[in-house]
Order: sequence, then C-alpha cells, then structure tokens
Amino acid sequence: AALGLATLAEIAHRAHLVSGLVTAGLVLAALVMTKAWEPRILGNGPTEMRRIARAVGGSAIALALVGLAAQIDSVRPWVFLVLPAYLVIGILSRYGMRRWLHHQRGKERCVLPVLVVGSYEAVADLIRRTRRDRHFGWSVKGVCTPTGTGPNGTMEVEGVRVVGDLSSV
Repeated sequence: AALGLATLAEIAHRAHLVSGLVTAGLVLAALVMTKAWEPRILGNGPTEMRRIARAVGGSAIALALVGLAAQIDSVRPWVFLVLPAYLVIGILSRYGMRRWLHHQRGKERCVLPVLVVGSYEAVADLIRRTRRDRHFGWSVKGVCTPTGTGPNGTMEVEGVRVVGDLSSV
C-alpha cells in the first residue's frame, strides 16, 4: 500500500514512476524470496520481522546500487523515504496481525493439529507447554509412544489419545 501510494503521488514524473514500479517489483520479489508469507513463521515475531527487514533492506540496497551505477537520481526518494516508510508500515501491520492471531489462537482458532511422538515424559511436557502457550498455534490431537500406550498401560497421555507406537508413525 505504501509503495502504491508513493507511486501515485509521483505519477507526474515519468522517471519517478519507473523508479516506483521497479521498487515495488523489487520489494515483492524480495518478500517472496525471503518467504515472508510462509505459514509456519506467521505469528513468530522475531523470524517474521527479520524476513520483512531483510526483504526491504535488500531491496533498498539493490535499488541504491543500480541508481548509483546508472546515475539515476530519481531512486533517492524511494531508497531514503519510501522504503523506510514501507519497513515501518510493514512491521507495524505484521505486529498487529500477530496480536490478532495470538488472540484467535487463545480461543482455539487458527491452530494446527499435531501428532506428538516421543517418550511419555517428553510427550507430556510438550502437551502441557502447548496448552499453556497457545500462541504457538498447536493443538495436540494424538500421541505415539515407544510402547503404543500411555503411562501405566493407559491409552492417554495428559488427556490426549495414544494412537500407536513409534513404528506406527
């Protein structure tokens, strides 16, 4: 959105329009290359923010180097104003979306069902941690243990059904 608004604001100047379109293309390509929309990192603050910063920073460096090498003055506002503004807007919007996602996960929405595999102790610990820290977005639906049973021969670990042994995985 920031790149689009900046492009519209500079539409009267053809050189700025070309720089804006190149900038938008660079940022979109960089976001794809850094996998900024990868589902497993959504809601994971540090990784998510690093990917956005790397994409925008890499785009700014690439644009600045091309502008410097080709002596194109119209890239300066994009490198020093628009891209930093985009970085701030991108990080703030992702932060807001992450807060919303964590709120949804607290209500048992937007969670991924998982199968936990391991010893009784490790499985029980992971189940307790996923229940305590719901913002990670996991819901343990089944367990596989070395023997195919829970502690003392039961078919549950921490209230989650044991679905098989390690070879069943």
